[in-house]
Amino acid sequence: MTFYLPQKTRSTLITGFSTIAFITLTGCTTVGPEFKPIATELPENWQFKENSNIEINESWWEGFNDPVLDKLITISHQENLSLREALLRIVEARAVLGVTNANNLLRTKLNGSVSSTKQSEHASPQPLDNDELFSLGLDSSWEIDFWGKLFRQRESATASYYSLIANHGDMLITVTAEVASTYISIRTLEQRIKLLVENIKLQERSLQIAEVWFNNGGRTELDLRQAQALVHETRSQLPGLEQDLYKKQSALAVLLGTHRAQVLDILNADSSVPHYQLPVNVGLPIDLLRRRPDIRVSEYLAKMRNADIGVAKADYYPSFSLTGNLGFSVTTGISTLADGNSGSSGGDLFSTEAKQYTGGFGFSWDVFNFDRIENNVLASDARLQQAIESYKMTVISAVKETEDAMFSLQKAEQQEKELTQSANAYSRASTLSIQQYKDGATDYQSVLDSLRQLVSVKQTQVQAKGQIALNVVSLYKAIGGGWLFDKPVKLSQKTASQMTERTDWEDKLENLINSSKAESDPTN
Repeated sequence: MTFYLPQKTRSTLITGFSTIAFITLTGCTTVGPEFKPIATELPENWQFKENSNIEINESWWEGFNDPVLDKLITISHQENLSLREALLRIVEARAVLGVTNANNLLRTKLNGSVSSTKQSEHASPQPLDNDELFSLGLDSSWEIDFWGKLFRQRESATASYYSLIANHGDMLITVTAEVASTYISIRTLEQRIKLLVENIKLQERSLQIAEVWFNNGGRTELDLRQAQALVHETRSQLPGLEQDLYKKQSALAVLLGTHRAQVLDILNADSSVPHYQLPVNVGLPIDLLRRRPDIRVSEYLAKMRNADIGVAKADYYPSFSLTGNLGFSVTTGISTLADGNSGSSGGDLFSTEAKQYTGGFGFSWDVFNFDRIENNVLASDARLQQAIESYKMTVISAVKETEDAMFSLQKAEQQEKELTQSANAYSRASTLSIQQYKDGATDYQSVLDSLRQLVSVKQTQVQAKGQIALNVVSLYKAIGGGWLFDKPVKLSQKTASQMTERTDWEDKLENLINSSKAESDPTN
């Protein structure tokens, strides 16, 4: 059933609705809790106080003074596919945030239609033989954010956006550390192979001495067979090291977004195990909250969950909206008159007489589903508490990782010093034992023992040097080195070109990527 109201009554209602809308708009509130920084307990100082107050070096890997490593890390920052994917998630989130921000704006649609109707010749009465309807208009609607639901949605989307920026920073740290660690492992394996080859040559010389003694009848076959066994035993270690080296080279290629063959040219430069030549900088424990992007990710996710509570609570209350339509409509056709003659009817679509408009104020209220709304609120609050606990766990883990890395670095340095002394001693012992065996002053068992120990300690010594460098990398990774929140992130030109070919990004792609430079950190 349709009700028709007089013009005066319609005007009164429209005026009343407009007044209500104004009061509603000026009296808007925001439901849901405001986000509060998550309280965490941190030690005031590290256990190793000598490193407690030194500012971090952003490009910490340059402390190795290794041009090859610098080049590899530069390439990885540009070509690593995981980094590129994380950056594209930022682009996506920024576009989604733009959609969310637009939800609070007036929504306007342009509508138009043309229809034609042919009446049946048997219809009675027959006012029109041919009926054509033309219409054109604008439809507008605006949801009034009375309870702050749209505001909380924007807050949630913003926190999600910044969490992805921080996640990209976490990925940047991880990739940098992985490249450095893999490169150090490669150089360590190369040195181990080199030392192993040198030891094999040394053992082969002792084998030649044993063969001379045996052929001349001065020694038993036992010495010869022991010398042969030692050489073959040491040679058997080479394939395993070469296999590990091959795999590390392939892993490095993946980190650089390429294939192993293209990485070998960069690695061909002869280099020893990298040695860190600058003081190790760790700062204070509280600095982890600022430096480590994974902690920031956890904080942003907690803020997002906090905003979701407000979105859920807003469903308890009615939503209000303003609607309107302005357009033109006209019907034209040919009518059959009572005397059997035909007449035309209709008018100009854009004439004053064809103009029509509507306006109104409406609301909706989900009053019969409060149980569902309540459980949505409770679920949102539970998710917030999960995020809070996850944040605390991330902070505790960050402290643990940092202190573990500091302790491991100290112990690795001590171990390497002792192994160096041991290697020097075994090297001298092997030289003496071979000379004494050659002179017939001792049996081959002493040669066997000294050579076998020399191989073992030399391998362990090189591994200890590599472990020192690896612990430096782990330490800088633990303290969030190499990443700052306002550090600009850039998409490679190749990827940007691919996207521009598919979609008309124009300048939007660059703006979306670099927008974080102009925006403040919402958690500060």
